[in-house]
Amino acid sequence: MIIYEALKKEFVQDVKDDLLVEKLFKNFQEKIGQVSKSEIRSWNNSLIQMENVVDNEIIPQNAGIAIEFNIPYTSKRVDFIVSGKNDEGKNSAIIIELKQWDKIESVDDKDGIVKTFLGGGVRETTHPSYQSYTYAKMIEDYNQIVQDENVDLSPCAYLHNYMKTVDDPIENNVYKFYIEQSPLFTAGEGETFKKIYFKSY
Repeated sequence: MIIYEALKKEFVQDVKDDLLVEKLFKNFQEKIGQVSKSEIRSWNNSLIQMENVVDNEIIPQNAGIAIEFNIPYTSKRVDFIVSGKNDEGKNSAIIIELKQWDKIESVDDKDGIVKTFLGGGVRETTHPSYQSYTYAKMIEDYNQIVQDENVDLSPCAYLHNYMKTVDDPIENNVYKFYIEQSPLFTAGEGETFKKIYFKSY
């Protein structure tokens, strides 16, 4: 199940026309149910940032955009997917985990876990790179189209509000494997994200 699916040119136009969140809201209610205020707030903040990333000449107008893709046989939803063909003509999809976080604490004794402010308090949750990496693995395991068409999946995470510092905890060595598998981009790195991650489209 996908809450929103469109071509890149349609997604960009929906953002510019201020229609995207309205469409997401309507589709979410029809397919899942009640939409929380925090969900709407995250759409308003994060998806405008993604429009800035994908609205460029590198990504073809007919590339696919999927928002809130439910991974089959799980309760997990991928925030944002860009699909198409890479420069080798191979089917590919970029799996993007979006976060509005601006601060985290590393957790050294648990695999892929950080602490950040969620739901009114500081709580443990998964590192964004760990999350997108595991989502890509789940899709490889459970999605028949990905298996049949040999789709190349590339996970990453984009924390557009996160101002990274020297020796930042989000890049703590305990997360090295997951960041290598699923690169992490933060505030001020939108252009880098665009040029590096979409260079093969």
